[in-house]
Formats: sequence, structure tokens, C-alpha cells
Amino acid sequence: MKINQVYEFVNEAQKEILGQKAIDVNQDLSNIVDVGTAIENIYADNKGVDAYVKAIANRIGKMLFVDRVYRGALPKVLKDSWEFGSIIGKIQAELLDAQENETWELVQGASYDPYVVNLPVVSSKFWNKMVTFEVDITLPTEQVKQSFASADEMMRFMSMLETMVNNSMELKIESLTRACIANFILATANETGTGTPMYISLLSDYNTINGGTPLTADKALLDADFLRYATGVMLEVKSHLKEYSTLYNMGGKARHTPADLLHVVVNDVFASRVKTHLQSNTYHDELVQLPNYEEVGFWQGTGTGGTIADRTKVAGKYADADGVAQDASVNNVVAIMFDHDALGVLQPKRRVTTAYNPKAEFYNNFHKWESRYFNDFNENFVIFTLN
Repeated sequence: MKINQVYEFVNEAQKEILGQKAIDVNQDLSNIVDVGTAIENIYADNKGVDAYVKAIANRIGKMLFVDRVYRGALPKVLKDSWEFGSIIGKIQAELLDAQENETWELVQGASYDPYVVNLPVVSSKFWNKMVTFEVDITLPTEQVKQSFASADEMMRFMSMLETMVNNSMELKIESLTRACIANFILATANETGTGTPMYISLLSDYNTINGGTPLTADKALLDADFLRYATGVMLEVKSHLKEYSTLYNMGGKARHTPADLLHVVVNDVFASRVKTHLQSNTYHDELVQLPNYEEVGFWQGTGTGGTIADRTKVAGKYADADGVAQDASVNNVVAIMFDHDALGVLQPKRRVTTAYNPKAEFYNNFHKWESRYFNDFNENFVIFTLN
């Protein structure tokens, strides 16, 4: 398994989240997100062996099958965990073509062969990248006793330190989850381009249809007609995603995403403007009540000013379908929709190890985090922008 240390990334990402620095357009998300590897490459460069003796082959700990039942017409980022194994595998089969029904084409003297082989087209993809960091803290046993009036006060102080460590861990873990989503946003924007079914430029489309004086992004968030149009488009895409299509994923695979497996993540400023200016029950009933609906204040960070432009910007190096880092940026992302299997956090492991130093009489606690962040570009993913 390839293991990347990401302590430097999470430290810098924390500053972006807290508004202590601007979003770094050169941050490398490709070290965090695993976009999958073909089976013939899984053992190359020791990626598929243990990290100890580098000789024991990693075991496939989980195999996913794309076997979702489609119901003809007329779907939160944390997934599951397992203890053993390393490689995540996904097997998928392509839709089959129809053949002539020879029952109704009988010809005198003709021969009909019932033994023709029609093999399914099956492919597989594998993920085998993990990221890790740790937060360390030293806790004294004797050195601070003189600073407190009682054992209870000192214990409350120690408890405060543990809370601080826990909050630090949570903030850094959150930054990795945001990076997983940001990687997919950048890939979609850079690989598909505006005007495609996966990259919907709400404002540009509205200005073209509406005519007259074009709205700017700031004005659009105050315009009831635009907000009504934008939510209407989002509801249409939600409906389209539940039907089989190749239009909404970069792999061109036939996919469908029913409502219970659809993740909808919306910028909270956009969501609040919709609720305020439209007072729409339709938006609430059709999107907000979905089991995987969420609102976020920003995608990567607030910048130093906390403006809507910073909160809706995504920038950096993303991992493309081959795992190669590419530079990209996209502005004014107000919402995304994606399939439950498109991205997520797998096999999260959080633990604390402790070492006591009897000479200096203190404890060192090592808070460790390991997890897997994956993108699957063969699954449905759509971004909505004010571009």
C-alpha cells in the first residue's frame, strides 16, 4: 500500500479553514485522493505490498460490485470500515445489447444455433492509497501541580488540553474530507468544461435565456427570478440522474442515481438566499429532505476576508483519472450533486498511543489518524456554478 504523510497539508488547510490565510492554488490534492488503479499496476513500485518487510502482498479487504437494481421510469461521505486487508476493488459490467428474437423469424430449412457465446463485458478498478497524520501532546504529571489549588482543578486543566487536541484532530480530518470533494470538483471542471451536463453554468445560461442586462454573480444571489431558475435546474438534474445515462460521469459509463443514493451539497449562502427570497416549499421538499442533503460554508477555506467569492472557489492540483497531478481552479461553485459511490471516506482509523518518561515524569500522547479518500470518475457527479 502506498502511504502518504499529510501532516503538512492538514496544518496549512487548517489555516485556510480558520481564515488565517488565502486559499493556496498550488496545494496538491493528488497526494490525498485515490482515483483507482488497474489490476496490472496495483503491485508496481511496492504499492501492493506491506510497509514492513515490503514482501507480503496486500490482501483485497473489500470488493464492490456495481449491481444496483434499476427501476424504470415510468442515493453522507463517510462509508464503512473494515479491519483487515488493504485494496478496495470494484467490479462492474456493461449494459448488454439487444439481439434479434429468432422465435418470429423461422425459415424452412434454416438452422438456429442456441450455443453462441455472449460474454459480458466486465471491468475492475482498485484503490490502494492511505493518508495519515498525527497530533502529539506532552502531559506532565508533577510539573503543574504548583499552579493549581486542587487535584480537581488540575484534572480540569488536563481535560481542557485533551479537548483542544480532539478539536485539532477533528478540524484536520474535516480538511481531508473537503479535499476529497475538492479533487472531484476540480477534475469535473477541468476535464469536462463549461456547458456540459456535468458542469452547469447557472448564471451564464440564465443571462442567455433571459436577455436584457446580464446579472453578475453578486446580483444573482439577490434576484428572485434567477434563484427560481437555478433551483428549477437543480431539481431537473436530480430527476435526470435517477435515469440511466452516460452524460453525468467522466468515464462515460451507463449509471443511474436514485434519490436515496444522491448526495446534494449546497453552499449555505446560496441555500439561505433561496429560502429567504423564494420561501419555496418545493426546494425544501425536493432537495433539503433528501437523506444525503448537506450545506457547507465553503469548499476549501474562507480566505482572509470570508467573502462569497473565497467560499465558493476551489483551486489546486487535482489527481486526474491516471493519478497524475494537474493544475486547475473553478470559481463560484454553489452546489454539487454526486452518487453515493462517487467519492467518500473509507476505513477511518483513529487511535491514541502513549509513552511515559519516568526520568522526566511526563506522558507523550500520540493521536493518530489513517483513512482512505477515493474518487471514482465512473460515477455520476455534477457541479453548479454562478459562472
